[in-house]
Amino acid sequence: MPRRDRTGIGDALEDLVARVQRLARRQVRAALVSHVEDFKVEITVLRRDLAGLRRRLDLAEPRRTRPPRPCKVPDCPELHCAHGYCKNHYQQVRYREMKKAEAKKLGRTFPVLKRGGKRPGRRPKVALVVGKS
Repeated sequence: MPRRDRTGIGDALEDLVARVQRLARRQVRAALVSHVEDFKVEITVLRRDLAGLRRRLDLAEPRRTRPPRPCKVPDCPELHCAHGYCKNHYQQVRYREMKKAEAKKLGRTFPVLKRGGKRPGRRPKVALVVGKS
């Protein structure tokens, strides 16, 4: 059978723990009260700012939007994206301009492609056809 502790250290320890808990509770409550007051002030300021923003939005003129425009290229059904062209034709224009600038930088002439993609001055390749015997 275990011996009983007759020194009273257990009671003193329990008392000390209870006092530390009470002190900690008081300090936590005090810290929370100060933070709650700070939060209340911040919430009041934010509500005031929000009310001002709402008033400004109510007074602001509605944004005017332009009607959609078609692409500059005839018979293209797409809507314009930039500089009057749809996204596909705009990329083609940019590519051509980039190639022209690159050729100019190198001192070459950029071959202008005619409709159909044939380069001027080139002869079509002739295929050798071998007949059956």
